[in-house]
Amino acid sequence: MIRLLLRHQLARRYATVTPWLATAASQLLLAWLLFAQLEIYLKIQPRLTSLASTLGIHDLVIAPTLASTALALLLLAPLLGMDAIAGERRDGRMALFSSSPVSPGALVLGKWLGQLAVLLPLLLLALAMGLAVGLGSHLDAGQLAASALGLLLTLALACAVTLWLSSLVEQPLTAAALSWGVLLLAWFIDSSGGDSLTTLSLRAHLQPFFQGLVTLASLGWFFLLTVATLLLTFLQLRRLAGSDTARRHRLMLLLVALATALALAGLTRLNSRWDWTDAKRNTLSQSSQAALAALDGPVAVSVYLENYPVQRAAVRELLEKYRRADHRFSYRFIDPKTHPEEIRKNGIVRTPTLLLHAGSHYQRVETVDESHLTAALARLGRKGTGWIGALTGHGEARLFGQANFDLGDFGRLLEQQGYRVVAIDATATGQIPENLDLLIMAAPATRLAAGEIQILKRYLDDGGNLLWLADGMLLPEMASALGISFLPGVVVDAAAAGLGLDRPTVAVARPADDHPVTRALAGPVLLPRARAIKAQRANGWQPQPLLRTGPRSWNETGALKGAIQRDPQVGEEQGPLTLAVALTRGAQRVAVVGGSDFLGNSFLGNGANRPFGLALVRWLSGNDKLIQVKPYRPPDQKLRWPHKTLAAVAALFLAGVPLVLAATGLFIAWRRRRV
Repeated sequence: MIRLLLRHQLARRYATVTPWLATAASQLLLAWLLFAQLEIYLKIQPRLTSLASTLGIHDLVIAPTLASTALALLLLAPLLGMDAIAGERRDGRMALFSSSPVSPGALVLGKWLGQLAVLLPLLLLALAMGLAVGLGSHLDAGQLAASALGLLLTLALACAVTLWLSSLVEQPLTAAALSWGVLLLAWFIDSSGGDSLTTLSLRAHLQPFFQGLVTLASLGWFFLLTVATLLLTFLQLRRLAGSDTARRHRLMLLLVALATALALAGLTRLNSRWDWTDAKRNTLSQSSQAALAALDGPVAVSVYLENYPVQRAAVRELLEKYRRADHRFSYRFIDPKTHPEEIRKNGIVRTPTLLLHAGSHYQRVETVDESHLTAALARLGRKGTGWIGALTGHGEARLFGQANFDLGDFGRLLEQQGYRVVAIDATATGQIPENLDLLIMAAPATRLAAGEIQILKRYLDDGGNLLWLADGMLLPEMASALGISFLPGVVVDAAAAGLGLDRPTVAVARPADDHPVTRALAGPVLLPRARAIKAQRANGWQPQPLLRTGPRSWNETGALKGAIQRDPQVGEEQGPLTLAVALTRGAQRVAVVGGSDFLGNSFLGNGANRPFGLALVRWLSGNDKLIQVKPYRPPDQKLRWPHKTLAAVAALFLAGVPLVLAATGLFIAWRRRRV
């Protein structure tokens, strides 16, 4: 009986011109959208490659077109199905169905399947367009299959809702208006307002399918609502046939509504998901999942990035993988142009930059990929990143001080990163604690006693890590042990004027070599009143320059007044000059910087000083280890088709298919008029 109803429904629909013209018009619009987006994509394709973007043709061309197809199906379902039952009631044919052997259940399924069959060609044409464009690249068949499943579920729900609302009224236009209202409300509802809105949002449950991700929660959502609306239609037909009393009908409606609400609430607890993409691009690596699991609480990510849709889409795709893996992970985008105060406060010098906040601790990520983001999460998840000792007792720049030359802001920054910073008085203790991960010696103002020098040398001999900010009183014994020496005077740099600085004593330093400390720096490090360093191999130390000035710099030994110029006769050397050097001896690490003011309270936020200081401490304390995750490169990022092939495919879907559909519909209408 259901098969007979289905055949009758199809014959009735396709005997009119409306389905043919509606499908032709929709196909023309969708094809125009697809090839317009493809034209834009071909223009930005070189930029995607240069940015190592994870987005390809499916993400930026096919998926948006399929989303438009879903919206078209929501609009066409009420248009073509508004009279499925309302028309029968208006024309008085429901009494015939009631007296016939057709059961209400068979009638509901027959009408519903008929609506599905009428709209299915538009869905298949949209998938055919995606398949055709994908064949010009490396098509991800799994992602397209998941998208097709999502569209089919959307169509099934739209037809079920239309059928139910058509059974409640006698006027088809009223049924169409009600159906459009319900379906479009579910489509346009904002799913960012919380779990309750996400439960009601059709787009929120459809979007994962376009990404190649099939979730049990989304499958259950579509299935439950489709079955519930079909069941409501069945109950309404029973009431119209007089099989149920009014009281029984209301009771059954209440039971269906209650069961559906409880089932939808339970869907939020379903975490099963299947990644249908060929490269499993929606699934985090085991290292990333372990880093998330180690967190004690929620992580909020602030993404500083201009409102560029393509770049934001790439970052959002990465962050969504973490959010899906752990509900405690959240993120928000911040446009630097509209939040300049926040940009200055957090020292954002490049975009995109991510700030990860977990309680009072935070991490900064300036290379946005899974490796760097997971490494930052791993640092946040540690109970303690390490112990840092600050040498005191000689007028050093204090890591807790408030004066301009002190390093209080930097010390608080280290504590926010999870480090424990303690003051070390070597004279009082007679030794450096063995549990230190790093000792910082920041610009002692007075000479250290011979016993203290021996304590420091013993600390180095025992494998300790050291950051020496060589300002104030120099320590020749320590310099000799490390194989370094300092040029006389203060570095002056004409390049400072090019950055708007009116003090030539601010050296503009840039990375001297490829090193983990300087690899991610986006700008120059600005060092006021810095000393130049020379390093050589000694006592097993392997030196590597970190920062160098430009050629318009030298070490000025005279008075810094009036017009100054380099005098080679007194040992003033022309740049490039080394201002920071890293030394390694096996696993042991030491860094020497020719100044401390660049990390001072009054200068920390300038240039790349803050990220350079943090990178130094991470490297020296052994917290620079990057969790290696193989980067994903979309196989469909390049289109291999020549222009002639692309033009032929565009002509087929833009002109050929719509014309055939429209001509068929008009021929059928002409033939019916003749008959």
